[in-house]
Amino acid sequence: MEFIKNIGEKAKDIGEKAKGLTRRSGELLEVTKMRYEVNKLEKIVKNNLELSVS
Repeated sequence: MEFIKNIGEKAKDIGEKAKGLTRRSGELLEVTKMRYEVNKLEKIVKNNLELSVS
């Protein structure tokens, strides 16, 4: 009986770690998307500044 209880506790721990990894993966994806958008906007601003100076 104790063996089954230990397996249940380990399964819960693995589940919690998996949730944490999933959350961090989602956050990493969002940060990557935001970086892409910032880079795109920086290029647009740079192009606009070059056009206004010309």
